[in-house]
This record gives sequence, C-alpha cells and structure tokens, in this order.
Amino acid sequence: MDSFDLALLQEWDLESLCVYEPDRNALRRKERERRNQETQQDDGTFNSSYSLFSEPYKTNKGDELSNRIQNTLGNYDEMKDFLTDRSNQSHLVGVPKPG
Repeated sequence: MDSFDLALLQEWDLESLCVYEPDRNALRRKERERRNQETQQDDGTFNSSYSLFSEPYKTNKGDELSNRIQNTLGNYDEMKDFLTDRSNQSHLVGVPKPG
C-alpha cells in the first residue's frame, strides 16, 4: 500500500462508515417488522366468506359448445337426480365414497 492509498483511506473516514452500517441494519430490521405488522393487520380485514363474484350462469344454452357436450354426455337435467343421489353412487367409477 503506497502513500496515495493510505491518504485515500484516511479521506474516506472508515470509522464513520463502520458505525453507519449497524444503524442501517437497525433501520432495515425496523422497516421489515413494520411491514410484517402491516400485512398481519391487512390479513384480518379480508373476509374470505364474501364472494367477489356471483354464481356463474349460462345465458345461451343453445351454443355450439353446449350442444357438443350434451350430444356427448347426454342431457344433464335427465341424469341430475341419478348422479346426485348418494345411494346410487356406489357403481360410479371414479367417484369417491362419502365419508
């Protein structure tokens, strides 16, 4: 290290830089804690039981996709009671038993 480097280091005042670092870390820690408290408070204000959107419904039942689905799977309205009745579900493949 030559005299130029030594003079440059003395100019930078390394002691003040070292003292500044813990203050900076303390500020970071305080800010992180503040943000954590803020997010915890925000979590309490959101009500998950409230639905943002209403129930979906189909306005045009005669569109091409509906017709293809009905031709492939059959009329749901005719099978609805059969499919939703729990006593009839024992023979359905892939439907888990309630319980």
